[in-house]
Amino acid sequence: MARGLAEAWPAVSKWSVGYLASGREERICAVEIGESFDAPGFEHKLMAFDHFLRLTGLSGVGSKGGEIKNATRCRRGYAVYLAQHLLFDQFPELLGDLGSPPWPDGASAAEPPRAWIGGAGSRTPAHRDPKDNLLVQV
Repeated sequence: MARGLAEAWPAVSKWSVGYLASGREERICAVEIGESFDAPGFEHKLMAFDHFLRLTGLSGVGSKGGEIKNATRCRRGYAVYLAQHLLFDQFPELLGDLGSPPWPDGASAAEPPRAWIGGAGSRTPAHRDPKDNLLVQV
């Protein structure tokens, strides 16, 4: 693990729930609901971005306002999250908030950047992806 690689990226200081949601509330996104992608009951749903934020508790709604008792959980105690989402195709203006990934020896990405967004409780079991990738947590 290399720490601090994205400290200079504008996303680190700009990305808040309010910033991410502003003007994007009604946009539809593919959401994953479940304990993990390999667990029984795992499912995909399409929903408005602001509804997704409320379900995760990232919007702050529910954590203090009582709308959602455990703000990071959805139904049946499962987490809700965006995984492998082509967020930057849907919201290209956010791509400018990222810096260049620190690829070794001048290598570059063969795939477009994707986003994983979730509240506490979002997790994935140990696995191997079919393609090499670099995860940067903002």
